Amino acid sequence: MAASTPAVRPTERTRPLGAPAQALSLGILIETSLLTGHSGTAIIATLKEIVRNMRSNDEACILVFSDQLDFEQDLTADDALLEEALGQVHPRSGQALLSGIAFAAGHLKRIGKNPNRVLLVISDGRAAQTSADSLMFRSQIAGVRIDLIGMDATGPTERDLLSRLAAYSGGKVSFASDAQGFRKAAGQITQGLGLPLP
Repeated sequence: MAASTPAVRPTERTRPLGAPAQALSLGILIETSLLTGHSGTAIIATLKEIVRNMRSNDEACILVFSDQLDFEQDLTADDALLEEALGQVHPRSGQALLSGIAFAAGHLKRIGKNPNRVLLVISDGRAAQTSADSLMFRSQIAGVRIDLIGMDATGPTERDLLSRLAAYSGGKVSFASDAQGFRKAAGQITQGLGLPLP
C-alpha cells in the first residue's frame, strides 16, 4: 500500500530552480529493485552518462534505497568516482521511498555547496507504509527540487504518489516502461538541469 504524502499547497512551494547554466548539487536516488535484467543495465548506463556530462562546478552524490538508504558516493565533482559508485550498485528488494527521499533531500540541503539542489529519484512509486509526520517530511524536502522518473510505475496510486512529490517540490516527473523510455525520460529531465544527454 502506498504511503500518503502531503497535499500540494502552492503557497508552500520552494523557490524555482536556477537557470540551467548555474552550478548544480545533484543527488541521484535509485530504487535498487529496478536494477534487474536489461532495463537495470540501461538505467545504470544512462546515469553514468549524466554524471559524465557534469560541468566543472557541478557536484553529485549516489544514494540507493531498498528497505534502507545507503550512500554509494557522497557529494563530489569527480565523475570517475560517481561512475565507479554506479557500477557497484546491485539489486535488492525493499521500498523505503519516502524515508529515502527525506534523508537524501536533507543531506543535499546540509552539505550541497551550490544553491541549486536537485534530487533525481528513480522509483516505481511503490512505497512501504510510513508513520513519518508529514510536517517533518515537508521540512526535510523544502529547498530541494525533486525530479522523478517513474520506472514501471504502472498503477494509478504509484503514478499519483510520484506526481504529487514532484509537484510539491516544483520538480518534474516522467514515466518509462523500458530501457529506451528511461533514457528519453532522463533526457527530458536533465535537459532542464543543463546536463543534456548526447
